[in-house]
Amino acid sequence: MYFGSVKFFRHLIVVTTALFIAASLALVILFAIENKNLKRQLEEYEALRNIGETTDNVSDTTDTDTVNATDETTEGDTSPQDVWPPAPSGEYAGMFPDLYAVNAPWELVLDEDAGGHVYLTFDDGPNDNAPNYKTTEILNYLKEKDVSATFFVVPRESSASVLRRIDAEGHTIGVHSYTHAYEQIYESVEAFLEDFNQARTLIYEQTGILSDIFRYPGGSINDYNKDTRADIIAEMERRGFICFDWNVDSNDTKASYDTMIQEVPKKIHENYDAGRRSIVLFHDNSAHGSWVVRPLIKLLDEHQNEYEFRTLSPNVRALRWSSE
Repeated sequence: MYFGSVKFFRHLIVVTTALFIAASLALVILFAIENKNLKRQLEEYEALRNIGETTDNVSDTTDTDTVNATDETTEGDTSPQDVWPPAPSGEYAGMFPDLYAVNAPWELVLDEDAGGHVYLTFDDGPNDNAPNYKTTEILNYLKEKDVSATFFVVPRESSASVLRRIDAEGHTIGVHSYTHAYEQIYESVEAFLEDFNQARTLIYEQTGILSDIFRYPGGSINDYNKDTRADIIAEMERRGFICFDWNVDSNDTKASYDTMIQEVPKKIHENYDAGRRSIVLFHDNSAHGSWVVRPLIKLLDEHQNEYEFRTLSPNVRALRWSSE
């Protein structure tokens, strides 16, 4: 009988040994193949990691160069002052945060000055102290002669129609004051800004004009602003507003008609000879100022090749006594 015989067990041992050897060889082969695959995957991983590191290095370098180039461009082409309105700074920056000139100072292209340029300017109207009819009278003269002028106004709720006429007929409106109370407005920087803002806001409400030009009541140097002058001027300049004092005073608040009609043209001629423009001060409410306007224009018209009447604007070089 084969099963259970010695021969059966011999064959069983041989087959089992062969199967064991075959299985071991198969495992060795499988391990070799798997090892080869793992080695290849490891090499691929290392290669990818090296490529990634190289890419990161290139990317870091590129980003740095880009940032540096951008910084250089920024530093070369722009500066903090190219932002308007400027960032809040200084003691008064928190007051009236919207009270800044419309035009950034560095964007203005200034007109060329000429000795023959004559700027007629009128202060203090139209209001109860400088009645509307006075300003209207001046406007009639200017219209008759086809001459434009600049009005530094002290507006009131009742002045809307006159202010709109000033604008409609080609004249310029500048800010003068709301209260025109020297002791009050020059008491502090805060007081001046409050008065200025009140006047400028009312002008805007009545005409739609946000004026960037102004004239200090009494001029930039007067007996009332000795203690506050420097700080007020610095703050107004920081906010971009443009001051116009005058270099021809008509003295219309006290001089006679005869004196004015002689002295005003004389001063204008002197400025012309010296190559200086003339910014002439009149007042809406003066006794004789409006009467002098017509003959003054006529006198200057006789030298029409020399003189040209113009209006002040942000593009006209500022005139402030302490900086002249």
